Amino acid sequence: RDYWQNRHKRTIARQIHQKDKLELLRRQDSVCGMCRLPLAVEDMDDHHVKPRHAGGQNTLDNRMLVHRWCHHAHHQRVGYKGLKA
Repeated sequence: RDYWQNRHKRTIARQIHQKDKLELLRRQDSVCGMCRLPLAVEDMDDHHVKPRHAGGQNTLDNRMLVHRWCHHAHHQRVGYKGLKA
C-alpha cells in the first residue's frame, strides 16, 4: 500500500509544473483539503480558504487543493459571493 501511495504522489508531482501547486500538494500529502481522498491532476482545483473578495490573500497559507466536485459542492453550500460589477 505504501509503495502505491508513494508512486501516485510521484506521478502527480511529475504532471504539475507550477511551483505553488507542487508546494500545496506536498503540504497536503497529495489528498484533497476537503474530503481527504487522493487527488488527481485532471480533477484538481485551487480553493481560497478566505475568499479574495473578503480580504483573503493569494498566499499558500490561504489556499488548498481540492477536487473539482468538492469545490463545487462547497460553493453550492456557501454560495458564490463574488464582487458585483
